[in-house]
Parts: sequence; structure tokens; C-alpha cells
Amino acid sequence: MKNKALFTISFLGLFVAISISAQSEARFGQIPPEALAMEVFPGDSSAAAVVLHAKADYQIFPSAMYGSELEMRVYERIKILKESAFDEADLRVYRYTYKERSDHLVSLKGRITLPNGQFYEISKADFFEEEYNEYYTIHKASLPNVEVGAVIELEYEILSHRMFRLPAWYFQGQYPVVHSELSVDNQSTYSYTTLLETGTEMSVYELDDGRKLYKLGNMELFAGDGHFMMKNAPAIQEEDYLTTINDYRARVRFQLSEQRDGVIVKEVFTSWAEAARALEDRDEFGKNYLRKRHYKALHEALQPEIAGIDDPLEKAEAIYRFLGSKVAWDDELRYFPGQSPDELLEKGSGTSADLGIALTALLKAEGYEAYPVLISTRGHGKMTQQYPIMDQFNHMLVYLEVAGRALLLEPAVEYQPFGSLRGYSLNGYGWVVNAEQPVWINITPGNDEFKLFCNLDLSGEGALKGDMVATYHGISAPGERSLARQFPEGKYWNSRLPEGAAFQNLRRKDPNKASLSYAEQIEVRHETAGNVVNDYLYFQPVLFSRFLNNPFKLAQRHYPVDFSRPIREVTLTTINLPDGWEVDFIPESQHRVLEGEGVAFDYKAEVIGHQLKVETRIEINQLTFQPERYAEMKAVFEAFSEKLTAQVVLRKP
Repeated sequence: MKNKALFTISFLGLFVAISISAQSEARFGQIPPEALAMEVFPGDSSAAAVVLHAKADYQIFPSAMYGSELEMRVYERIKILKESAFDEADLRVYRYTYKERSDHLVSLKGRITLPNGQFYEISKADFFEEEYNEYYTIHKASLPNVEVGAVIELEYEILSHRMFRLPAWYFQGQYPVVHSELSVDNQSTYSYTTLLETGTEMSVYELDDGRKLYKLGNMELFAGDGHFMMKNAPAIQEEDYLTTINDYRARVRFQLSEQRDGVIVKEVFTSWAEAARALEDRDEFGKNYLRKRHYKALHEALQPEIAGIDDPLEKAEAIYRFLGSKVAWDDELRYFPGQSPDELLEKGSGTSADLGIALTALLKAEGYEAYPVLISTRGHGKMTQQYPIMDQFNHMLVYLEVAGRALLLEPAVEYQPFGSLRGYSLNGYGWVVNAEQPVWINITPGNDEFKLFCNLDLSGEGALKGDMVATYHGISAPGERSLARQFPEGKYWNSRLPEGAAFQNLRRKDPNKASLSYAEQIEVRHETAGNVVNDYLYFQPVLFSRFLNNPFKLAQRHYPVDFSRPIREVTLTTINLPDGWEVDFIPESQHRVLEGEGVAFDYKAEVIGHQLKVETRIEINQLTFQPERYAEMKAVFEAFSEKLTAQVVLRKP
């Protein structure tokens, strides 16, 4: 497991100034000659760029208007080594701009220095603003004349009075990092709990000056009171089957733990029990499902829908379906609601938290044991149970006890099977907001099965045409059904079929049914599926598989592979061969199992009469593979991909 450590950054300036290398004295516009002369980064010759220096200074000080304010000064310096990194010259700064809580951009500038020493500098006025979402604005600018060997610099300062949490600092990214540093000088009456995550397991040493040293090979991370510095960090590359890459980047996160007002000390979320009590006491959260005046109209509207239903499980599902029929999910994932259940009913749409609170209110009002469950979706990141850090959450589920069962419900209920979760919610566990018993619960994934049946005709010119039937069972079925509603013409099949293939006459089975089973049928035509060379015809019989291309491409992976749920895929392809041709070569059948049987696949190709039949099967039963098993697991998927893309050869006798 990756190392985690808790620190406290206390009030009134308990900031320790630590002696560090000259790298920390990097100044905007002062580029060392050796940095300009660098052509290849010695630590990673394949790197398209390298972060030479990144530094953030957080100054927290008293404010007459806001009580306290945060001044963030950030500096970044990146060396461009290949053309593929030219987009680093497109500078981006994100600023929080939500209502009266907006941050203030104090200063902003960028600079590009070419290998010959020439440079071009831009100021704050050269950046333009663009709305990113409801909460953030992007300040954007592009530096000119970018070329291999150039050094890009960005420096900015932001003033914020959002003191509940400080921005996280990430020490690693897609490029190697020579030096990354964070300093926090707290002169305010606030104290923060700080969570340091190293991203990967590292050896830990206690230094004479009181700091901790985390070390792995040449990579070092120093941690002391209010100061964190990382050196020689490798690149962290995105790849399939992980939660989010941020889970594996070394980082520091903060949350307010204490506020002093004279001699009065107010603790903020010092434990999960305290956090649950605080949330239940808030008008915007707990009172919305604990006080009937917040859900009276919604509850009254429910009554005709459940009248006469005595079975508890049937009644709970009726409540679930009622909410889905009355309000729509606006596609926003939130853990904290923005409106009461009655306001949600009036508006007709809301976030996942709005719907989650409303569902909790209705279930409780009908006598069920029900509570909000806060989670982080897979794309948002893993959660920590060490300390109640609220911004690690971004979604709400609902816990329900009914008929001797414990169920987790997705609040975005339209077409969602009762008691099932969507793929993005399968992130290990969730936190039940219950002041009497605030507990973490495991989220058990369901299965995911995909089958593809193809009945095709092959012409002597290499054209394939026929029917394809795709069936989904388990977790993926609701997602496919959602795609069908979003794209009724089925254009997502364009990216699934080989280049040059086209489909028509898309037919769906029960597209609006809330079920864990779903099926689609299409007619496909691929005029250039085969290639005729002299008296030989070459073609690939398998048109689609989720593993047609090996998803694991990195030579080495420093973080686990996480499949989220068991996966089973089967493809059955029957091809009627053209008259006047006979089979010259078919790939050998193969059965392969990863040691421990976590992954297994079968490939079988045979000719029966004048038909070619190809059957492929892969099963993934182990959900997590640690980095030390990456190479052997990658080899299994590479072998499967080779079989899926293997060609059959026909010849004229």
C-alpha cells in the first residue's frame, strides 16, 4: 500500500523553515544554461518533457473582512524535449468563481525561453477567460514559437477566502519531476489536518532535524511541519483499468480541523461521528430529510403511488420509481445537496445529492431504515478513512434496510434497476451518514457479462455482411441502455466497428426497461474486411471485442490494475465462406490462464462444412493486480489481443 501520514498545520505560524537545495530558489525568467542545453532527460530518455521545478507557497493570514484569507503563489518550469509536449505552451490556470465565494487572481504571467536564449513573455492582460463549469473559470493563453528544447514558465498568485479546505498539491504528473515543493505558512487562527499520500509504497526514515524522508530508489520525499519537497519523481502515465491517476500521484491534502476565536476553540470534523452529527444538524443536509416541512409536498404526492402496497420490498421499489418519474437527474454528481426535496419537486431536476436526500426523506417517512451514503466515484479517486476529509466525496447513494436485506440505491433512478449500482460507483466502500452509527461499508460489485453473436457472409472480393447481436448482463446493461437513449441512432457503434465498416437497421430490446439485461441487433457491412492478393484472401473474422486492442501498453506500471467488477466476454462468429475458395490457414486454438486463475481466455477457430466458426472467451475474476504482477498480466492480454486480430487465409484451389 502507498504510504499515508497525517500532519497538523496549526494556528499562529507554527511554520518550520527548512534548509533546502538551491533548486528551491528558482526565479521566473532565470533559466540555468544547463537547462537550456538539455536534449534528453537522463532520468528518463523517453520523456517528452520534464518538470524542472514546481513550487507552491500557501500564506494564511488574518483578514478583517473574512476572518482569514489564503494567498497562493505558484511557479512551474517545464523543459520541452519532444514535439508531443508542445501543448505545454498552452497555459491554463483554474480559478474558483462561484457566487460571492470567488477567488481573486492577483497576478499571472508566462514565458517561453528558446534554446538560443531568446524569450517571449506574456502578462495577465494576455490571458483570456473562459467558463469551465458552474464553479470554475479558466484563464488561457498560448505561448508562441514553441520548439524542442524550449523552457516554459508559468507563475501566478491567487487570493482566496475559502478556508474550509486548502487546495491539494500534486508532486507528480505525466512527465518526470526533478523538484516539486510546497510550503505552508499559517499565521491565522485556523488549524488544518494534512494528509500526505506518497502514491506508492516507500521506505520511511526519521531525520535528525525532525523531518521524515520517504525514499524509493532515486525518488525522495521530505516532509516536515508546513513543508513538503519531492525530488526525482518518475512520470505517472494514464492507462486503462484504474480509478483515477490522481490516486497514485504523490500529493498533500488539507482540511480545516480547528478554529480559535480568542480563548474559544471550535473543532471541525475531528472524527467521523462528529462529521455525521454536523451534517445531520445542517439545514441544507440532515434537516432536509429529518424535518417534514422540507419534504411535505413530495411526500403527499407519493401517497397515491403506494396506496394498497403492503409488501415492504415492493413498496420501497415503488417509492424509488415514483421519485424517478417526478424528477430528473441533471447529470451532476454531488455529495452535498443544493435544494430541499420540495424545491427539487418544484424544479423537476437536481444533482445526485438532491435526489439522494429526497429518496432518503421518502423512505424514512414511510418507516424504513435509510441513510445517505457518501462516496467518491472511480474517476474522482479513492477515499481515506483516516480522517473526515469531506471533499474526497463527490456522489451520494442511499442505504436501505428492507425485508432483512441491506441495499444500496443509486438516486438517479430513471431506468436504473432497483438495488443496483452504476459502474462509476464501484469504488470499494462508502460512508453512511448516521450520527448514531457512522460506519464505512463495503460496496460489492455485481458481474458484467457481454456476448456478441455474429452471423456473416464473406464474398470472394473480401466483403463481410450480416447480423450482429450484442447482449449485456449485469453492471454494463444500464449504461448501454443510457447510451441508447442518448444516441437513438446508435452512432457509438461507429467507434466499435473496424474502419470501413458500417451498420444499419439497429433494433433494441426493451430500451426503456429498468433491467440488468439488454440487447441490440444491427446489420453490418464491411466492404474492405478482406484483402485479395493473387489467389489468396486474408481477413480478420472477429469484428469487435472490448479487448481487441490490448489495454495495457506501458512497459512498466507503478500502480495496481483495478477492474472494479468481474468481467466475462464471449464472442461467437459464424462466417459463410465464398464459393470457389477453401481454407488455407486458421489460427491455432489456445487456452491460457494467468497463474492464480485471475484471468483466463480461450480461442477456438474451426471449419465445419463451408463455414468458419470462431469462438472467443475471456473471464476476469480477480479485481486487483499489484504492479509486480503487471508484466505477466499484460502478456496474457497481449496474447488474447493477438488471437482476436489474427487473420484467416483462404485460397483458390
